[in-house]
Amino acid sequence: TNKRLTELAAAAGRAAQNAGQGVGMNPEEAAQAAVLAAAKATVDLAEEAGRSSDYVGIATEAGRAAQAAGLEANMSTQLAAQAAAVAAATAAADLATAAGVTPDEVAANSGAAAHRAGIAAGMAQRGACHFAAILAGKAAADLAAGASRSAKDVAALAGAAACRAG
Repeated sequence: TNKRLTELAAAAGRAAQNAGQGVGMNPEEAAQAAVLAAAKATVDLAEEAGRSSDYVGIATEAGRAAQAAGLEANMSTQLAAQAAAVAAATAAADLATAAGVTPDEVAANSGAAAHRAGIAAGMAQRGACHFAAILAGKAAADLAAGASRSAKDVAALAGAAACRAG
């Protein structure tokens, strides 16, 4: 259930934060560890439940988990919302890439997830669109660079994806 997923993601976030502080991370680094662990736990649990084809839905849940973990770790509201958008975009890109969809679809899913998670985290529409464009562009650039495209191609593909997402 969603409640159980939320509890497990929160527990993963707390464990990461505590472990980080235990090895000498500063509070900001430990909060980042909490955000990443909560988002990853959400994606892993959703995949185990056989929901991996719902890229944007799972990614939005990962964003919510990241935001909650960030807030619990004393991140500012703004930073936690940004963490939600980034976590969602990353999760959507990873899930879509693993499913073998086209690079354009990966970037589109990444941007859509960033936008949805940003709005859910309380970002203004303009801020959420801004993050969606940036993160869709990043997803496109990462895929193009991974495919050994030229720097010019990488930049062009990133710009086109950012423009579409914006």
